[in-house]
Amino acid sequence: MRPLLQFLPELRPGWWVVRGVIAAGVGGVALGGSTLAYVVAGCIAVPASVWLGRRHREAVGRWVNLAASAIAALTFAAVAVQWSSRSEAVPSPEVTSYVGVRSATGLDGLVTNIYPYSRDGRPLKDVLLYDQNGNPIVLGGPIDFRALGIAVQYPLAADGQVIQHAYPLRQYRLEKGGSYPPKVRPVRPPIVSVPPSPTPTARTPTATASPR
Repeated sequence: MRPLLQFLPELRPGWWVVRGVIAAGVGGVALGGSTLAYVVAGCIAVPASVWLGRRHREAVGRWVNLAASAIAALTFAAVAVQWSSRSEAVPSPEVTSYVGVRSATGLDGLVTNIYPYSRDGRPLKDVLLYDQNGNPIVLGGPIDFRALGIAVQYPLAADGQVIQHAYPLRQYRLEKGGSYPPKVRPVRPPIVSVPPSPTPTARTPTATASPR
């Protein structure tokens, strides 16, 4: 333990930089979450943290450094807990997830969604699709939705299981910019041409002969 305690003070400059990066992350979010905001915040926070750290031998600087380090450590811990909870917990009543997509069996090309319509052209929602064996039809494969910039939001069943074969899938386009949480916009359904429904043929009433 004695060599370790003697070595820890040499890590101070690195911690000053890390502390500045944490402050830059908070400042970037406060400035709008864009890439430029993070760069500007980093150019200010990192040199300021290093300058403050070099004053650790002074009485006032020592207490200010301790306070700044405590705030940075608590901020980092809070972000870590939030990220772990987002990745492990299942939000209710829906869960947002990234999945791979590819053509389902019997479909040609890249299929990322299915939009069912009624015979009269009305769009249907939460339609559960099954194959001839009663298995759910799930779009899946090695292609990652994130590569397409799409997030999918799946509904949950009463037992908490994710329903992946309810169509159309609720999809959101991830906007670029690196903001947290990421900015999304709903994916609009395509414009389709539904075949016209056959109109029933009107029957001509026939006269019945009255008995004599």
